[in-house]
Amino acid sequence: MPYVILAYNMLLIILFTVTATGYVIPFVRSKSAVDGWVALLFLFYILDNIILYMTEIIEEFARYYDAFSLSSNTIKTVVSIVIFLCMGNIVKYALRIEFRTADIMAYCAFIWALIFIPIFPTSRFTYWLYFTVSQVMFTYVAVRVWRGLPAVPEAGDLKKWRRRLIIAMILNIAIVVEDAIVIFLFDQISPMDTRINQRNVCEDIQSIYFAAIALSLLPARLFAPAPPPRAVPAAEAASPDLGLFGKEHGLTSRELEVLGLLMEGKTNQQISDQLFISLGTTKNHIHNIYGKCEVTRRSQMLRLVNESIYAVSKAEE
Repeated sequence: MPYVILAYNMLLIILFTVTATGYVIPFVRSKSAVDGWVALLFLFYILDNIILYMTEIIEEFARYYDAFSLSSNTIKTVVSIVIFLCMGNIVKYALRIEFRTADIMAYCAFIWALIFIPIFPTSRFTYWLYFTVSQVMFTYVAVRVWRGLPAVPEAGDLKKWRRRLIIAMILNIAIVVEDAIVIFLFDQISPMDTRINQRNVCEDIQSIYFAAIALSLLPARLFAPAPPPRAVPAAEAASPDLGLFGKEHGLTSRELEVLGLLMEGKTNQQISDQLFISLGTTKNHIHNIYGKCEVTRRSQMLRLVNESIYAVSKAEE
């Protein structure tokens, strides 16, 4: 049995390590925020799994951790807070669903619950409630994404994202049910005899599912060809002059972002990969940029921007 537990945990750690490492590489290369948050999410999945594994193989650590988790589960609280911080920012940067005041309030309430529920007298219900708070928070995030997807062109295939949300929510419900069964029927929760099963198999399956989604999106970002020589130095492309050009031609913030990557010489596919949007959406943005700037080709677009930047710099002189 210990070998089975070891093999199971090693497979989980390898999966999460591959996913985290895979997203560190494009993050270092492009400094894309979503890559950084995905990598951090799976690093904390690794940390959480290592702690769970220690409770399964080290008896003294298990006794200490079980007793500690009844009164002040600081480690699990910190891990949960960071995991949902990562999820929120992944939603923000990958799907362009901006935070609202209600989202911040919900996250603060989630943190408050994790901190203060362990203060109440220990019982099976309060212990179950502590873990269920995370599933309630996940439900809030899922509903928020479900409602926000139709207004996000970058979401691409709407049906695919909603199908992923449905599967994740089914697993979320299974986590709550498994916690209830284990805590109310099997765990020993008392100061004199504390024996708790810290691992939730359905939660492992959900994290494996998230890793599978992340890995399915990784190849285009990880193996994207190196960009060709840039038409304009990056410092110029990111300068305020480009922002002035965008205001002059009525470009949206997203169109201006696409234009900046165009100025760096990136292909349509590279722009799509870096911004986490579909290729069709990228082409639509470029078409709109061309229309507003009254050009028909990329070379004309680059020349127009260069001339505008040059004119502004001469005027400043």
